[in-house]
Amino acid sequence: MIKNSLIILFIVSSMLTPFATHGLTSEETDRLLQRLNSAPTAKSHHAVFKKHSDHVLELLEATFMSNASNVTLALNSAFRARPDLAVDIAALARAYYLEPGMIANVAISAGIDPMKTAQKSNLSAKQDTSTSPQSSAGPPTKLTTGGNGGGGLDVISPN
Repeated sequence: MIKNSLIILFIVSSMLTPFATHGLTSEETDRLLQRLNSAPTAKSHHAVFKKHSDHVLELLEATFMSNASNVTLALNSAFRARPDLAVDIAALARAYYLEPGMIANVAISAGIDPMKTAQKSNLSAKQDTSTSPQSSAGPPTKLTTGGNGGGGLDVISPN
């Protein structure tokens, strides 16, 4: 479980790199999170995410990592600020264990086609191939015959 979480976190962080001309510094991120948490209204969230639309994924991830109580507002604002990144925003939300139904509902309220939130982004495709479960079960074996109390070696037990 921890290994999968680390893989997801690594993929998410590597996904953020191409979108940023320069990343937000930790001070900028902290300042923005403080602003979001001090005024948890839709208007304030939309303003912050729209102003920093080049860093929507980074800001959204910081919101998820800070365990903010206004995750729904942040997700809605991210969808509104960058509808072109809806697939990646939804993938990021899933990586932080948000319920798919909740993601779809927030997308609908932001005017995003909920089918986009169900699509797999490059992030999800990489994640699926790196963590796909492999079956260790072999082919079924033949029934054994044997003595189940006096029947001899050629009797198959009914038990």
